Amino acid sequence: MNIRVGSRVVFLLILLGLCILLIPVVHAEFPVDPNSGLGIVKGFVDEAFQSQTHFQYDSEKFEKEGDTLVIPEDPEESPTFITQQQNTLYRKARDKLDEEYSTKSKDSHYWSRMELLQEKIANNYARMEDGEKYADNERYWRTLKNTALENKKKAQAEYEEAYEKETGRKSATPGCLIATATFGSPQASEVQMVRDYRDGTIRQSYTGSQFFIGFNAWYYSFSPAVASYISTHPMAKSVMQIRLVPLLQIILISQKISALMSFSPEAATVTVLIFGAAMYGLIHLFPFVFLGLYITGRKGFKIPTVKSMRPVFILWVALLAFMSMGVFFSLDLLTITSSCLLVMVTMILTVGFASLGFYSYTRTRTIPAAG
Repeated sequence: MNIRVGSRVVFLLILLGLCILLIPVVHAEFPVDPNSGLGIVKGFVDEAFQSQTHFQYDSEKFEKEGDTLVIPEDPEESPTFITQQQNTLYRKARDKLDEEYSTKSKDSHYWSRMELLQEKIANNYARMEDGEKYADNERYWRTLKNTALENKKKAQAEYEEAYEKETGRKSATPGCLIATATFGSPQASEVQMVRDYRDGTIRQSYTGSQFFIGFNAWYYSFSPAVASYISTHPMAKSVMQIRLVPLLQIILISQKISALMSFSPEAATVTVLIFGAAMYGLIHLFPFVFLGLYITGRKGFKIPTVKSMRPVFILWVALLAFMSMGVFFSLDLLTITSSCLLVMVTMILTVGFASLGFYSYTRTRTIPAAG
């Protein structure tokens, strides 16, 4: 296969992948007769996508609206009205989540979201309790806070039960084990950010939920041992806190990207997975790979050019196409495998292009100077 034919194949695969990802958005904008041929096709696409992509967006929308309400940290200045309004939105998110799961079994995703919502409600009640000057009002808010905390404990227990049922392993903590060990508590804001990104952004779509099945099988194979070491070594904890700062920034940007692409949850998930993998590779892997290339080149070994990454790029496009087909036809195994491989190949591709390109640039800058 020559380069021209290969480029055309790559272009067609990219176009196919984009079309498959955007079909749920485009077809929803044009009402058609359900008895027509196009209507039958539309019904098939609805059945394949609607229950998996739009399935939890309404609950998330209520929660995000509540998060946007700014409440002063000082209890004396915290207006009870805004706090109550925020809790009203959280309760709507909780009720909507129940409605969305009314026709299916409650999995670990449901209980994780429910626990987080109950915690936010309890924190607001505690804030109102601290801000009230009258004993009767304090008792009222304290009662509501305690009820919310009990509901949170129940949700956490149900989460752990559902997680063990789904994976066959007990969950040491509902959040990220390494982040929890690094920041000292599952309630730390950094851990909550990682957990909210996982459950509130990525796992909102079919692609994300399937990706995490494969990711968890890999992550939980080593994270308990790593988390145990971090917890017992203060120096390791300090180093990990520094190393996780870029990851938290990537998460913040990814959440913004996901919000901008909320018109298509599947496309948003694929975009943030690719973006996150690329940025992670550039931040954590690129410096070491480039240093290795530089040392190897200085020793006289031949370094390949950027063109050597073409096969990796073709593999990346093929994986994107396979994943799109897996999503379209609800092929779980294909989606799990291709999405995990896509993330890995994205890191390799990004680091490879950046390292080889930057190495080539430095060589062209230093050779004339040496002459």
